[in-house]
Amino acid sequence: MGVRLLRKFMMALEDRVFKKLQKAAMRRDITLQELFRAVIIPDWITKSIQQSQLIEQENWEN
Repeated sequence: MGVRLLRKFMMALEDRVFKKLQKAAMRRDITLQELFRAVIIPDWITKSIQQSQLIEQENWEN
């Protein structure tokens, strides 16, 4: 049985941003942490990959 390394990070949010995210989580009946794990981070990764692919395509065409 191997050891699983888990990375952690801390985030500071303005109060208005925190409240907006908290409301989004409440509408989905999930915690704020679950919102980050299940919605925000996967969406950010998808968009980041798409952006990288567009940049690579533009560089290839030039």
